[in-house]
Amino acid sequence: MSARSSSQEQKTTSSSPLDTIKKMKEYFRFRGEIVDLPIGRYHYTVIYLPEKIAQEMVSIGKPKVRMEGELNGEPLTGAWQLSRGKWFLMLSKSVLKNAELILGDTAQLEFRVSDQNEVVTPLELLEAIQSNRRYKVAWEKLTVGNRRALAHRVLSAKTESTRLRRIQEILRLFTENKIITTQTIREKLTRKR
Repeated sequence: MSARSSSQEQKTTSSSPLDTIKKMKEYFRFRGEIVDLPIGRYHYTVIYLPEKIAQEMVSIGKPKVRMEGELNGEPLTGAWQLSRGKWFLMLSKSVLKNAELILGDTAQLEFRVSDQNEVVTPLELLEAIQSNRRYKVAWEKLTVGNRRALAHRVLSAKTESTRLRRIQEILRLFTENKIITTQTIREKLTRKR
């Protein structure tokens, strides 16, 4: 999350078939090894979910399950993903650094399943979207995942000028495209300049 105060961001929830999941209040706790997961030509640093807990993830019925918790006492958000019959959580370099972990270490993970429809949206983006009916309609038509991707694009900006530029790019995307897909977002907003 950015260094901005929480008053600068707003959590929104969308309605979808995932409403039945709701936020699980129970925290799961386990110790697991930090390992390398090769997928094709890429390598990811992950922690696997123990089988006993994984059975509860299967009952949710989705290949990705968003979570929030702590890794060795450090805040963490992410998504459990199912691959090759096992649930794993990708760990970024910054998460590992903050938790003082490296490959091969054993870590303590405490987490709960998050509301699968929650999107943390920067206030500036919400205000811009609400300023124009066309923007608002376009935002509402987006999938939760696409809303999350666009919000993350703004939240990940390191400077105010970059945040504002990215908001303008998103608004331009809404103006230029009748249908916005994940592919459209990738092509229009992440192309090399």
